[in-house]
Amino acid sequence: MSIPITINFFREIELYQELKTLDKKFKKDKAAGWKVWNTEKAILSWCADDTSLANKRTSQKIRRAVLKEGSLSLAEIIKEHDIHLTVPMENLIKRGFAEGNREEIILTKEGVLMGTVINKSKKISGKIHYELFYWLTWAAIISGSFIVILNALEKLSRLIPWT
Repeated sequence: MSIPITINFFREIELYQELKTLDKKFKKDKAAGWKVWNTEKAILSWCADDTSLANKRTSQKIRRAVLKEGSLSLAEIIKEHDIHLTVPMENLIKRGFAEGNREEIILTKEGVLMGTVINKSKKISGKIHYELFYWLTWAAIISGSFIVILNALEKLSRLIPWT
């Protein structure tokens, strides 16, 4: 029997936590930051399906591919908000999800993994999967810390005479 948890999975949990944090941060904003973040997520999601890290993505190539493939989420964001892709692409570079410049990016392994996390979290089963392991991981950390503290207090009580 093999365990379905890999080291990559723990990295996905970490990226899911980062995704939730950024979503909360920009939901409060509801201004241009929210639109740009949604565009970044859409680019990562779309590019994650093509796992060839050697492919350069220019803003024009992304626009053409989105319109050709009919990826509604990214196309709607671009059309509805008239967002230029240079700002989101620059943000992806700053966050470490891509390398390159404002006009041309190559996704890093982190970017592909984040795109995969975004795609999985869009589905109910993926969201439940991440949320379950996210909270189980924190429960294990807290309970482990609690056990260490109790053991330390027990050993300390043996060292100090209470009489």
